[in-house]
Amino acid sequence: MDSLLDRFDFDLRVTWSPDPDRAEDAGCCDLSRAEGHLLAVFDGCGGLGAKRYERLGGRSGAAIASHTAAETTMRWFDAFDPTQISSYMLSEGLRNSLAHALRHVLVTSGETSELFGSMVRSLPTTGSIAIVLPGRDRDCHLMTAQAGDSRVYLLTPEAGLQQITRDELRGNPDALENLQASAPLSNVIQAENDFTLTVRSGDVSTPFALLCATDGVFGCFRSPMGFEVTLLRLIRDSHDLAGFTASLQSMLSEHSGDDSTLIGSFYGWGSYPALQRLTRGRLREMEALCDGMDTDEAVRHVWEQYRVNYFWKEETP
Repeated sequence: MDSLLDRFDFDLRVTWSPDPDRAEDAGCCDLSRAEGHLLAVFDGCGGLGAKRYERLGGRSGAAIASHTAAETTMRWFDAFDPTQISSYMLSEGLRNSLAHALRHVLVTSGETSELFGSMVRSLPTTGSIAIVLPGRDRDCHLMTAQAGDSRVYLLTPEAGLQQITRDELRGNPDALENLQASAPLSNVIQAENDFTLTVRSGDVSTPFALLCATDGVFGCFRSPMGFEVTLLRLIRDSHDLAGFTASLQSMLSEHSGDDSTLIGSFYGWGSYPALQRLTRGRLREMEALCDGMDTDEAVRHVWEQYRVNYFWKEETP
C-alpha cells in the first residue's frame, strides 16, 4: 500500500481562548505515520461540566474531560496499525477506552459516591475524530467518529467546505438553525452515563483538506456559507501557510467569544500557492452566491441552495 506521507502536504493548528487559564478545549493529532493519520478535537461542556475537582488541581470537569479524551484517543490510535482500524473498533473500542479513562479519573477525584446515579453529567466533552488512510491510486479513505457538536469538515476544490459529521443535538436543528439558537446536546462523551460514537466512512480523491473544529471556530459566523467564504478568502489573501494560520488566529481572537480549536491536514495540493490557485474558482462561486446576503430572509434563501451539497456523502466503491 502507498504511503500516506506521499500525499500529505502540511498541517494547520490554531487555538484561542478568551480565558486561557480556564480553557476547556483540547485537541490531538498524529500526522507522522505512513499508514494513517489522526486528527481530533474535544470541547469540554462548560455548563454540564462546570463542577471543579479539588483533588485534580481545582480544574473544571469540562477541562479535565476534554484533555483526558484527547490523551486517550492519541494512545488508542498509537496502539494499532492504522490500516487495521475498522468502524467497529472506533464505535466500540475507542468508545470503551474513553469511558474507562474518564471513569478512572472520576474515581481518582474521590467524588464518585456523590455523583454516580445522579442526573449530573460528570466529565462531559464533545469529540470529533478523523482518521485518514491511504487508498487506491491517489485516493484516501476517511473515517470519523462523533459525539456532540464539534465538527469534521472536508475541503475540496469542487465542492468547497462540506460537513462530514452531524451535530448531535436535541430537536435535530440544521446547521444554520443551530448557529442562530444553540440547541442542547443529545450525546456527549462522559464518565457515568452511556454515550455513542457515530462513525462515518468513505473514500475521497486528492486534493482535499480535513478540518476538525470546535464550535468556537464556526459558531462566530452568521451562517455556514459565511464560514466557508471567510476560510477561502483567508487562504487567498495569505502569503503562505504561516500567514494563513496567523490570520485565522487573529480572526478568532477578534470575533469568537468561546474557546476555539482548529486542526487541519492537507493532502495532494502540492504547495500553498497550489492550494490558493485550486480554491480560487470556488471562492468566486461562493462570493456570487452570498452577494446581498444582508438579511435573515436572504441568509435563509441562500442556505436552502447551499445546503443541497453542504453535507458530505460517503463515496465507497
